[in-house]
Amino acid sequence: VGNVINIPFVVVCGISAWILLRHGRAPFVTVSRVAAAILCGEGAVAAYRAVLTNLRYMRPWQTVHANTDSRWLYSLAGGAFLASFMVMCYIWFLVTELESELAEQASTDCLTETLNRRAMEEAALREVSRSIRYSHPLCMIVIDIDNFKHLNDSRGHGAGDRVLCAFARQVKETLRSPDLLARLGGDEFAILLPDSSSEVSKNVAERIRQAIEALEVPFETGPVKFTISAGVAELDPVEGNWKTMIQRADKALYDAKRNGRNSVAVWAPETESSAPV
Repeated sequence: VGNVINIPFVVVCGISAWILLRHGRAPFVTVSRVAAAILCGEGAVAAYRAVLTNLRYMRPWQTVHANTDSRWLYSLAGGAFLASFMVMCYIWFLVTELESELAEQASTDCLTETLNRRAMEEAALREVSRSIRYSHPLCMIVIDIDNFKHLNDSRGHGAGDRVLCAFARQVKETLRSPDLLARLGGDEFAILLPDSSSEVSKNVAERIRQAIEALEVPFETGPVKFTISAGVAELDPVEGNWKTMIQRADKALYDAKRNGRNSVAVWAPETESSAPV
């Protein structure tokens, strides 16, 4: 009867350890490895008890001697000890998951699943430091959805939320993995592009504008089409101030709006103005 429990338990421990080692991902790599090691230990103890059962306690009347068998008692204590460690691993998993979820919630806009303003500020500080250290260009694109208030008033906030989510998904498909998209508030978004000059960033903004112009968002009362305006600015390595960069991108954005919306403008440092695209 003991082996009816021991042998399947060995199999379950082995499979569980293999899954943890094969599929453990950050931030759970360490706890996955520890849990896998403990599961292997549990499996080894269960296998030892299975062998011991076959050799010494196959017949029911022989089991009464198990209480005085040190090997049986020590293996039982070892199994209990490892089981306690597994409980600690489960708690560790839970705490790690909660920390990861809280960190994500603190840095993510819940509607669009983009970065929020605070996360963008932290990322901008890091990228500015890296840009200055390695003399790499750094650009910011600021984007507004054209006539978004009118869209909310005429089609309802549900349509506005649907548009914001569709915009974020489309932009993510356009960007590279190092590029960062954040919702600054309302319908205003910012994109941080490491290792990108103003010319490259202008082309990125134009591709996004064209993709959004061609996009049709399904909605209960009928599909929604919308456009965007964007402003582009490059970091001045002498100033090294990301806030100045985003302010200049914002000025370029307003130039794009003055040019009739659905356009991209680039801040021009030599004229303290922006050039429409």
